[in-house]
Amino acid sequence: MKEGINGSLKVRKPSTKIMEKGSKTRKKSIKSRLIISYVLFAAIPLLIVNMVASGRFTTTLRNTSKQLTTEMVKQARSNLNYFTNDIQKNVSKFILNSLNDTSDNLLNKYISAEDSNKKMAALNDIRKLLAGITAIEKNISGAMIVQKDGTVLGTVGTLSEEEKKAFGTLEVSKDGLWYRDGKDNIYYLQAIKNSLTGQDNGYFVAGVNMEGLEDDLVNIELFNGANVYAVDEKNTILCGKSPETLSDALNTLLATKEEVRSEIVNKTLYAYATSDNGWKIIAEIPEAALTSSVKSVNLLVWGLVSIIAILAVLVGYLVSKGFTSSIIELMKKMKAAEGGDLTVQVEAKGQDEMHMLCVSFNNMIVNIKKLIEETKDVIHTTLENGEVLSSNTEKSVEAFEQLATSIGDITAGSTRQTEDAATSSVVMEALSSSIQQVRSNTQNVFENTKGARRMIEDATDSIELLNKTMVSSISMSDEIKASILELSMLTKSIEQIMSLVDGISEQTNLLALNASIEAARAGEVGKGFAVVAHEVRNLAEQSKQSTGNVRVTLNTIQQQTTQAVQLVTKSNAIFKEQEHAVQKAYNAFNEIIDRLKNIDTELGLVNHQAIDMQQLRDDMSSKIERITMVTEENASATEEVNALSEEQKNVMKKLSAMALELNKVMDCLDKSVKHFKV
Repeated sequence: MKEGINGSLKVRKPSTKIMEKGSKTRKKSIKSRLIISYVLFAAIPLLIVNMVASGRFTTTLRNTSKQLTTEMVKQARSNLNYFTNDIQKNVSKFILNSLNDTSDNLLNKYISAEDSNKKMAALNDIRKLLAGITAIEKNISGAMIVQKDGTVLGTVGTLSEEEKKAFGTLEVSKDGLWYRDGKDNIYYLQAIKNSLTGQDNGYFVAGVNMEGLEDDLVNIELFNGANVYAVDEKNTILCGKSPETLSDALNTLLATKEEVRSEIVNKTLYAYATSDNGWKIIAEIPEAALTSSVKSVNLLVWGLVSIIAILAVLVGYLVSKGFTSSIIELMKKMKAAEGGDLTVQVEAKGQDEMHMLCVSFNNMIVNIKKLIEETKDVIHTTLENGEVLSSNTEKSVEAFEQLATSIGDITAGSTRQTEDAATSSVVMEALSSSIQQVRSNTQNVFENTKGARRMIEDATDSIELLNKTMVSSISMSDEIKASILELSMLTKSIEQIMSLVDGISEQTNLLALNASIEAARAGEVGKGFAVVAHEVRNLAEQSKQSTGNVRVTLNTIQQQTTQAVQLVTKSNAIFKEQEHAVQKAYNAFNEIIDRLKNIDTELGLVNHQAIDMQQLRDDMSSKIERITMVTEENASATEEVNALSEEQKNVMKKLSAMALELNKVMDCLDKSVKHFKV
């Protein structure tokens, strides 16, 4: 039997060589493939998600940034329109109400004055008005009037006389002209037309104070490296945080003459909006500033992929080491037993270490001739496989315990996420209440402004009626004055008549005296004539006294008429002052009505934006509810997976117990087989 065994071993040696040659062409080991598969399964999903999400995030961020930047430049354009329109309105109001006032036209007084004193007085009044508008209006740094003949009234900045007169050569339309000189100063020019004569009297020149607009543009906070500035219709930079010169790409965009546009060119986001006077608000944002957060996320994901890859290599190495160590050890024992000590026989499968082990088993089985040796092989293989099974089941139990722990952490995280979603829902409800309150407040303000506007319109109508009444009062006062003057002339005529009566009385008195003398000379004959002369003399004396009384009365009437004329003159002056004050109040109420109309429009915009915020809040609430539902479903699924893992762990424990029991049975069987000899 020993000879047969030795002979069979000699015959099978070439098969060992064949196995060794085949081993040179075998595939990668199980350990390498396990490690590679762990790395691929861990890294590939993260890489795919990162690439897809990065592209989507970048595109979404660009589009959102374009929209937000466009809205920002539109808002800045609104501020610019308010700035320029305020200057235009104040200049027009100054020309209409101060220079061309129908009751006190200073400009016409200055032009038509023949006396130098009157001309100088009118000039001083005009200069005071120019200084007043400069002091009142913060956006106007200076004001002057340039007449057609080159005469300059007032001053703006440090301009020379030649520079001031140069304004008279500019062509100014009826809508005014915005002008920039060689010293980067901004001016607004508007033609002055005399309201009385209808003639053009030159231009009103207002120096523009750009500090307010400059502060508004500089205080706009955007991304790092972003610029917001204003340019005129010739694309010359006016103010704001700006580069030294405009780029070629921006000049190309501005050449399209579109009112509002935003575009990303040469890795820079450009957005502009055109104002009513042709100026533009421009925003420049580097694309790197827009996508910096996405790049940070990409770097974070790549770092996470690297860490996971390292962990996958480590886990793969540990798992493969525990999986193959027992097989390698078993293969060494089998090679040592090829001379007749082998106890197992297995089917050869695959092209890995197990293939080599199976080939060795088959080479040894050729030398086995008896059922006892096959039984020993079976017993030995069963024992060692039982140990491997026991070891693997223990490791599986540990792995399932770790899995259960991880699933428990996931469940806790899902629970926290559900709570956070519920908290977010409560916050959104509070936000909805705040938005609703804002809408209610704006509506109340809107209704109040409507009521105030109606009241002011009624007051304006009353003031207009008062103005008409004042005009009628002035007219009646003038008529009264004329009547009193006519009465004064009549009293003077009566005075002349009284003087004539006095003369007649004196002559009558003299005649009566002469008659008395002649009657005395006549004696008895002239006594009757003397009586008549005496009566005539008495009548003359009475007439003289009456004329004296009439003269006193006439003097009193003359004094009263003089005082009445003075009072009427004073009342006319007071009426004119009241008429001027009523006109100013009428203009002020009209301006208040215009302001209230603007407030109505702005309140409407605020209400519309509040409605948009409410819609966004509703969308966000629905999304939070969907997140809550998904989180609850995930929590339920993780609980089910946790239950399944517990069941699987129990199955592995039972399998480990069965493996131990099998080892015990195989030990007993091995002891029985050892009684046989080969």
